[in-house]
Amino acid sequence: MKKNQHPKRISYFHWFYRLSAALFISFYLNTPTQYQTFITLVKQRNYQEAFIFTLLMSFMVIWGVHYSNLYLDKRLSWEEKPLKRSLYQFLIGIVFMVLLCYLAARIYFFMVNGDILLSDYMVLEFPLIQAAIVVLNMLYFGYYMLIKIFKKDADLCLKGSLGKHAYYFPVKEVLYLQREGKIGYAVLKNGKKYIIDYKMCELELLLNEDEFFRINRSIMVALDAVSGYKSIKNSQCELLLKEPVSSEVNLIVTRNRTDLFKKMIEKREVKAEL
Repeated sequence: MKKNQHPKRISYFHWFYRLSAALFISFYLNTPTQYQTFITLVKQRNYQEAFIFTLLMSFMVIWGVHYSNLYLDKRLSWEEKPLKRSLYQFLIGIVFMVLLCYLAARIYFFMVNGDILLSDYMVLEFPLIQAAIVVLNMLYFGYYMLIKIFKKDADLCLKGSLGKHAYYFPVKEVLYLQREGKIGYAVLKNGKKYIIDYKMCELELLLNEDEFFRINRSIMVALDAVSGYKSIKNSQCELLLKEPVSSEVNLIVTRNRTDLFKKMIEKREVKAEL
């Protein structure tokens, strides 16, 4: 386990596709509204200036959304804090980019001695730019979700701390996860114990439900670590894990979760202890 090592990030779209998208957007915003052939247009200075400006703006937006997603993936992943990530994605990926485009357009019109408010830009082109920014953010989010779905949980890592140092560890190494009041713990199969900043509801969304099961309010176990279980009173059952666990840890499955737990564990051919 390496200290402060982040899990492998999604690389998203290659620079060639980003550049191609910028060229297409620049062409689309400047050419279809003109009633002249493309050969005639490219010879005109005002078209050249508008095309280069739009290309630079498209380039700025696409690269801005790209690197803002890389930054947020590293600092605030969708799985760990979905609501907070949504807010930051909206503010940085959409609002900031729209304001940046508006500022760039104002500068451009100032340089060509034009008035942006009296032109058709705010009515025709700028709404398209806003829509493109929203679609671009949705595209990155969809790509992220697809990669995570097909990648499954094999490479998923959780962040924990030991003392003053932060660590990332694969979920496949987790024995069980525990929440005591406002403090969370991750106990690994090798016996190491880390403090984690995840609520149980967040872990349920983050982890594969076929691999991890929440047995009660404070404990979630890795199903591949269960060696068996035994029935106890009140239609509950107590888990037996493959690795030694402190007697203070509550491994009792609550009554309302027992039936579902038995169905899931039987798929793994784990039998009840008599």
